[in-house]
Amino acid sequence: HPEALCSELHLIWKREMCTQSYMPVWEQITLANEEVVNALVFVMQQTDTTFDHRSDVCHVAPYIERASGPLGRNADYVYQLESALASEGISDPYIEELAKHLRRNPK
Repeated sequence: HPEALCSELHLIWKREMCTQSYMPVWEQITLANEEVVNALVFVMQQTDTTFDHRSDVCHVAPYIERASGPLGRNADYVYQLESALASEGISDPYIEELAKHLRRNPK
């Protein structure tokens, strides 16, 4: 449905591009079934003052626990991402570990 796609794109654009910290990039990705599709990826600009190269869960989780904005809590976004990936049969160990950590330490 083109209307739903447009609506979702508008939402994600609003969320990811509000600070100009990310660069939107179209990338070809290969799905589990070997199908190649185009995906919109938001890449953090390493020159941005908020860029932090440390991505381990113990470092990232406290920031996510405290972060919220007009579209909600960042922790809720992680939970929704984990659920959406699982509903598509996709396992992302990093997101799963992050969500597990956030559930153990809710703020």
